[in-house]
Amino acid sequence: MVKVSSVANRIQLSFAAAVLIVLAIGFLSFYYLNQLNRGLERIVETDIRAARLTEEIKNSLYEAYEQERALPAGEIPIAQLEKMRSLIVSLSELTGQAKSLASKDVNIARYDEMSRLAAESLDLLEQISRSTDLEDLRKRLRGNLASGVALSREALQSRYQDLDEHQSRLDRLSSNAQRNMIIVMLVLLVSAAALGFVAPRIVTNPFKKMTRAIEQVQSGNLEERIPVETDDELGDIAVALNKMLADIRTFDQMKIRRIAFERRRFETLANMVDYGVVLLKRVGEVEFINSQLYMLFNLPSHEVEGKKLEDVPLPPPIKELCEECLLGMQKIEGREIEVTVFDREGQEVDVALVVDAAMVRTHEGRIVNIILTLEEKSQNDKQFLVRHLGLPSDVEEA
Repeated sequence: MVKVSSVANRIQLSFAAAVLIVLAIGFLSFYYLNQLNRGLERIVETDIRAARLTEEIKNSLYEAYEQERALPAGEIPIAQLEKMRSLIVSLSELTGQAKSLASKDVNIARYDEMSRLAAESLDLLEQISRSTDLEDLRKRLRGNLASGVALSREALQSRYQDLDEHQSRLDRLSSNAQRNMIIVMLVLLVSAAALGFVAPRIVTNPFKKMTRAIEQVQSGNLEERIPVETDDELGDIAVALNKMLADIRTFDQMKIRRIAFERRRFETLANMVDYGVVLLKRVGEVEFINSQLYMLFNLPSHEVEGKKLEDVPLPPPIKELCEECLLGMQKIEGREIEVTVFDREGQEVDVALVVDAAMVRTHEGRIVNIILTLEEKSQNDKQFLVRHLGLPSDVEEA
């Protein structure tokens, strides 16, 4: 026996599959939304921080530039030099941070140049604090600061361009997220549709097999059996139905044997009587004629049983009486007819017959057969038939 999941397990598996699909769709949805959120946060955080640093660098350079211009022409106080030194050191640190956030090579080069100018400016401040020839040193310091201001402007302008590019990147992230969500929804729809088609089949397939087997039995195929594929409640049902089908087949065979036995007994009794017997089907076929009529009308057996009434070579009066019975479906009692037969010498002989007809009904009252008996009207006719037509001697004894 093939081990197959029971109905309860199949239903549970179907629900489990549905839950897994929902969980998978939920996970994918949260995953893509989280990717979008992280991308947005990264872009926004990077842009805001880089823009703030670039702005601070520019402001620091302007402030350093203004402080340098405010220095006295003679001896410079140590406090002012320390203030400028702290400002330039802070500028160097901001430049390093901005460089770490830069993505373009040109901006990295600008920040490297600003770091170099800051380091050179610190060296110039150190020389100014020890030297008496200040004009050249201050001129070089002012040039460094002016170059740094120009570089910060370029970096800030490039940062504005980066913002535009990042806006395009945000649009791409949004489009990708929408596309992924659409794909997720399509997968959800396809999975739901597939589950909707597959789950009922998994549950109903055993019942369909049972239905097909029962339909085969209803059509007369009593050899059909339901395949037993499980050892659960469905298997129990299949076993019970197969046993029932086997019992039906046994009963049908017994019924067939009983019908065959009753038919043989009827034919035996019909052939033993000294009068003619005709058995008609309701559809107009001749089902049986006893031996008395075979000999009386000299009928070949292959032209009688199973043939339509109009194809059987019976005398016209008998055919007309049979057709009357088929049309009226009513019994006939003591109807006299006259038929012509041939004796042993081939001479025509007129014989008077008394005909009775009765209906054979089912237990529901439905007519299935008509039985007619044809008996010679007088004892003389019977004796004549024995002498000239060769009928059985028991007719004479009767």
